[in-house]
Amino acid sequence: MRHEPALRVPALPDGGPGPGATRLLAELERRCLDLRTRPGAARIDPLFARLDDFAARAAELIEHLSDPAGPQPQARRAFRQAHVDLGKVFIDVERLLALPARLGISTVRFSDEMLAATALMALMAPLRADADRLHAVLSQEVRALLHPGVDDPIEVQLADAGCADPVNAAQRLRGWRIAPTDRDAFDALLPGLLARLGQSRDPDGMLATLDIIVARQPADIALSTSLRALIELLGDAPGLSPSLIAQPALIRRLIDGSASAPLPPPADLDTEFGHLIGLDDRQAGPSRIARTVEAHRFGLGLRLIERTADPLDLAAAHARLAEAALRAIAADALARMREDHGAIPGSDLVILALGPFGAGALTSQSRLDLAYLFTGDRETRSDGRSPLDADAYYGRAAARISAAMATLHPIASWQPPCPVEGFDAEIRNPIALSRARPVYGPDTARTAALAAMRRGLAEPCGIPRRKLASGPYDVERVRGGLAELDLAVRLNQLGHHAGVDPKLRTAVGAQVRAGLLDPAAAGAHATLVRLLMVFDLLSPGGGEPTPEQRPTVARLCGHDHWDGLEADYGAARVIVQESWRAAVARTMATNG
Repeated sequence: MRHEPALRVPALPDGGPGPGATRLLAELERRCLDLRTRPGAARIDPLFARLDDFAARAAELIEHLSDPAGPQPQARRAFRQAHVDLGKVFIDVERLLALPARLGISTVRFSDEMLAATALMALMAPLRADADRLHAVLSQEVRALLHPGVDDPIEVQLADAGCADPVNAAQRLRGWRIAPTDRDAFDALLPGLLARLGQSRDPDGMLATLDIIVARQPADIALSTSLRALIELLGDAPGLSPSLIAQPALIRRLIDGSASAPLPPPADLDTEFGHLIGLDDRQAGPSRIARTVEAHRFGLGLRLIERTADPLDLAAAHARLAEAALRAIAADALARMREDHGAIPGSDLVILALGPFGAGALTSQSRLDLAYLFTGDRETRSDGRSPLDADAYYGRAAARISAAMATLHPIASWQPPCPVEGFDAEIRNPIALSRARPVYGPDTARTAALAAMRRGLAEPCGIPRRKLASGPYDVERVRGGLAELDLAVRLNQLGHHAGVDPKLRTAVGAQVRAGLLDPAAAGAHATLVRLLMVFDLLSPGGGEPTPEQRPTVARLCGHDHWDGLEADYGAARVIVQESWRAAVARTMATNG
């Protein structure tokens, strides 16, 4: 016997007996065509655009009903989102047409076209009812095909949201501990949760993530309180879910707002990380730093979602966070080496950041490229009870540092440490050196490293090969993307000694002022970095943003609509490609 649902949900629209989705679609299209021919229809063009999209998505889904493979998840998501978007436009149009009456504006002041458009108000309700009826009936037909026999209200809505196993998904919801005093608040949130699941690219994955977070959250936090924050957050930013799973206590900071505080300045980060790594259990020091870095990253992600910081500044903040962690971890690794093997007289370690790390802009998933150098003679041995020569000494230190940093970011394969004096011979790649900057080591050692880098930058530079992009939204590697802009800037640095700075944002600005880059290049760089940061948070697995994600992507990048962002992205790529071609032409002319 089926048990009564433990959760209360709103009544479902009854598809009931009557015409099927195909006939309802035809009726909706007939009514739209009639409305288009009415005077004043031009005033509500946005509504017709959404109606066309909704009808096209419905037709695609109806066609899938006869496909042996059945309706595809992408088609189902697109249909659901088209219905949501249509509902928003209905509200906007009805508000627009009713505005003069609400303000008490006399119709004498209306143009004939506006008067005619206002007269269409009476036709809005039947048209919207037709669209809602089509959505309900077609959803029912899809559900009957994919999940025959499902009639429990919760299971029905989970099936309509796209869950592959609505019965198991409902069991997850029923398994959540809900205090009696929290029941009404939770039930009020349930429709929003189901709607968010329906907008997700992976509703089963989102629900499973919520299930883990809910199970681990502190017991004194009401489920409705945490869900209110989690539903919107995980719907917009699935990339933040690993932080909440690993550190459930972050939910408390999410609720009270303290998690989205700005990143502390470098000196404060040094103090914080130095304290963490110096506690009694030194072996756990890097793990404590990793957890703290994760918490700071969570805050940076919140600031992006809440639009309290520019994604450009957040990319720089991720780099500063990695640098602070590296300083603490490197200092601890060298302290341990001194305890075990003593110090090497007249020698110091220098760590260079290369690639995006050197360029001063990271995402949460960026790879760290590090180069380890040391000053002094490589034959000199340490003065402790178990002496090592410089190669072995700094090799062990570098291995410890890289292993600890790998808990924060992926680490590029690194070469064994080499003497500063031989670095320019080891790295015969001026492009790579132009992005390098010292991020650890005493000032004297950094100065020696910079001198070696300058010698390496004087080497002849060829035209580097570009890597293939995985798709049109692979913002780094796509033609006209960030990697191409970076290469254009580095060629200009090497050939014209203008804007010589490893940090790409600074170098772009300097080269614009020097006339080597189009003035629009700074804006193009900003557009690309913002997209990279937003995709890192919204689509951590990569790939093109779904139709459901596009409004959020546009909003976080500072645009009102996806079309505007897409146009801006296209223009940025054109500017970068032109900058790349100009830089290559100048380099070839210089090289003869």
